[in-house]
Amino acid sequence: MSKKIIRNSLSLLIASSLAACGGGSDGGNSAPTVESSTLAFQLNEDSQLTGQIIASDTNGDVLAFGLGQSPANGSLSIDQNGAFIFTPNSNFFGEDSAQIVVSDSIDEVRVDLSFTIQNINDLPEIVTSSVAISSTGETEGKIEAIDVDDDVLVFEVVTQPSLGTVVIDSATGAFTYQHPGIENVSDSVIISVSDSIGDPVVATVSLSPSYVSNDDKLAYYYASSHSHLAKAESYINSDSADDTTEITDAEITADVYSELAVGYTEAGFPELAESNAISNIIDRPTRARAYLDSAVELDALGDTDQANAFRTKAIAQYNAYIAEIGITNIRSTDALFYLEAVRSYVKAEQSEEATDLFSVIRIYADANLDEESPHTSAYGYFLQAAKDYAEERVAIYLEASTQNNFDFAYEAINFQRSLAEQGSYQERPDYRYYQVKTFHLVDATRSAHYLSLVGDDINKASAETLAKSLLALSLSLYSDIDYDENYAMPADEYAQYTLLRYPTGVGLLSGIFNALYPDYVNANKDDGYLGNLPIKLVTEEEGVNDADTLRAYRDHYAYQLLNDAKNGIALDETINNVETLFTTTYTDTEYAAEALVEQDHLGILDQRAAWLLSYAGYNEQAKYVISEAIRIVSTTPYLEDVNYSLDKMVDDQGCLRYVNLYQKFGGESTDITAPLAACENILTTYFSDDTYISDANRVTGLLTGASIYELGGKTENAIQILDDASELATTLEDFETQLEHRIEVTNTYASLGYLEQALSQFVALTDDAIALLDNTPDITERVEAVDDILGELEYAYEPDDENSFTGTYQLFEAVKRHAGNNTQYAQAIAALNEKAQQVQAAILTHTSDFADNEKLSVYEQLIEQYSWLALFDEATALAQNAIYTDADRNSLFANIAIQAATKDDFPASTVANVDTDADGLPNFFLSNATEQDIILSGLIADTDADGDGLVDQEDLSPLDPN
Repeated sequence: MSKKIIRNSLSLLIASSLAACGGGSDGGNSAPTVESSTLAFQLNEDSQLTGQIIASDTNGDVLAFGLGQSPANGSLSIDQNGAFIFTPNSNFFGEDSAQIVVSDSIDEVRVDLSFTIQNINDLPEIVTSSVAISSTGETEGKIEAIDVDDDVLVFEVVTQPSLGTVVIDSATGAFTYQHPGIENVSDSVIISVSDSIGDPVVATVSLSPSYVSNDDKLAYYYASSHSHLAKAESYINSDSADDTTEITDAEITADVYSELAVGYTEAGFPELAESNAISNIIDRPTRARAYLDSAVELDALGDTDQANAFRTKAIAQYNAYIAEIGITNIRSTDALFYLEAVRSYVKAEQSEEATDLFSVIRIYADANLDEESPHTSAYGYFLQAAKDYAEERVAIYLEASTQNNFDFAYEAINFQRSLAEQGSYQERPDYRYYQVKTFHLVDATRSAHYLSLVGDDINKASAETLAKSLLALSLSLYSDIDYDENYAMPADEYAQYTLLRYPTGVGLLSGIFNALYPDYVNANKDDGYLGNLPIKLVTEEEGVNDADTLRAYRDHYAYQLLNDAKNGIALDETINNVETLFTTTYTDTEYAAEALVEQDHLGILDQRAAWLLSYAGYNEQAKYVISEAIRIVSTTPYLEDVNYSLDKMVDDQGCLRYVNLYQKFGGESTDITAPLAACENILTTYFSDDTYISDANRVTGLLTGASIYELGGKTENAIQILDDASELATTLEDFETQLEHRIEVTNTYASLGYLEQALSQFVALTDDAIALLDNTPDITERVEAVDDILGELEYAYEPDDENSFTGTYQLFEAVKRHAGNNTQYAQAIAALNEKAQQVQAAILTHTSDFADNEKLSVYEQLIEQYSWLALFDEATALAQNAIYTDADRNSLFANIAIQAATKDDFPASTVANVDTDADGLPNFFLSNATEQDIILSGLIADTDADGDGLVDQEDLSPLDPN
């Protein structure tokens, strides 16, 4: 067998000497002689052999010894006395040969040498000295070993690491390391390898955390002390007996564990969510909700099987809870839980499970129903939950009209109907009536009609049939039904009193009646009630000036615009009729705007003509109606009717909302120049001075105007109007009002992406706040000033708070929403954090002489605000103040822990949530983030997560800049 051959070449030694030839012709030379011309030797592998060539010369010549032929697998050294040393190559065994030449400088003789090298076993060598492993879950790798004899090797784990388990393939050295939890491991495993000949070789292989792949970085972070979840856990898991920050109240820890469960699941660790969080929640409802909330996160991760397992556990926990409290003691939150579970199944497209759960809900609802007894609150909770769910499913279908969404919506309405239809009565001392039952049937009727506006002809027809059936059933609770022979039915026995007690319901059916029975309406339009049966019923009961009557007319005209569009009729006459009715006949012009667009933005059943037109596919008519609504909003009768309300002029029920909808109904290419100009006219006319609107409200209105300009891409106008609002805010009379509106201005700058201006505004207003405290020596006045400042700073610090119409967020939330997509982000967030700490420290200093009862309130606000700012150590230190009782601390620590558990550095993104050095680059992307999601987010992964100048792969502590 040949091993690695190292060839050493030795030069042939040739001894030559100049010798005088003596005398005569009879003086011939004789060649040297040797004792043996062939020599054979044996030796062991990796040893040396020493030998001697015995030679002589009859002429007495000096002999020279040299190498005639080198060995092929070793080296041969020769001394001039004939001694030689043969050294085989390392690890060689087998046969080799060489030749030595003996010369007297005239003649020579050669000696052949042969060597037999005996094999001696070589022990294997473990090459792997360290392995990088994931901080959670399973890591695969291989222990490398070599054996120069090429023997078959056997691997074995001698000593397991202190954490986790290594399983090794004895034949190949391939291993899996199973991490039992989540922790950055600094450990070792002792491995042996044997060639089954010699003793096993043992080596210690070090285990260290890996920080290479995205999954590595995610696991490393959550396993480290830098993790926001680890910070939250520190308040519920004691490090020592004298831990002063541990929450000792098990009920209070439940909310913290719930947030931890969601956090761990979002990070991709559902097993930890269950073992470390959910299993520690003592009360069943909270545990059930933690399972359900975690299931939603699992759906986002694409793990439907695990999500369903969590949903099953959630329902089992809640069923056990209901059994404990008694089925007749069900509350609204209980009914809501089950509908949330249905919602979760439906969103995950688990229709069979959703249907099964409806059956469970039915059992609970029926257990609280007795048709011979008055309506119970418990039954009403299920009705309300069913109503909310049905409206939600219809809204989802209207936005995405798939067959699946239709089926879910249709089923939801029928479920709502089935609960409502068997509902019981309310009673007065001398009569009974159906208010709750009617309310929910009317609601279901309206939902069914919205469902009929969208989709293919078959689905539209099915939904319209359902709507007609529900309409007849609802109206029969008020009157005889004979307008459609297919649905004719007598009035309910309590109809007279239902109309007396709940006329609002019948009025809300006027629009649906006009849409479903336009021929009946047209045939009877001269009856004094526009031919609309619900208008007739509500007017006869309530009179012509009652709000229910006015709303009935509003809805009639809203649906008449839909009828006009279907019939190819221009909308102007109906718009003129509704505007005249509510401006001339009645002085309630607000109803005209509502008829054209919506009552408010709270749900689909508040949507009116423009929405109906858009759903039915008449988008140009919808845009026209929006334009007309903006015109009406600009009129004096309207403005006086709404008392120049900001909301109804420019905000969520005014111009901004209408421009948004105009854009929505027209698609991305819609030119919003015309409605934008109309809104700009309102801003110019009514917000230039305080003739109509107070200066404080003008600030808010101008900020809304900035959002309107941003919609239209008019950046210069937006910045100008923001600057105007900023200047106006500084002139407001009292400091608290100034601070309120200056923060409002700051939030708007930040939300629209003008981070440098937002920072400048925040620095100025906080400097003024500190100066106020510095110059307020009177403690009573200072207590009031501190309270004012903290109260207003809440609107800069609190996360997850948004004006959904202006798109305005609180300052720090707004800035974070630009992380990774705004070049000013890193500088702005660092400066804002520094300034916030400065102002909080100043407030704390100025409260040192407050009485304890005053400190209690101030410190509680400071603790909350420190937590919002992720300054958890500062919050904790304040919570440990001696003014608080242990019970107080439990609650305070819980609030801090919840803020830690829900911390999100990228609130505008679903692909990342952690940025340890606040540079706008995420440490990693979440497990559910696809490559396309990441590209669309615009975020780029950080390569130096702690900002210390060392790239992560070269940084032994990649999250610790120190």
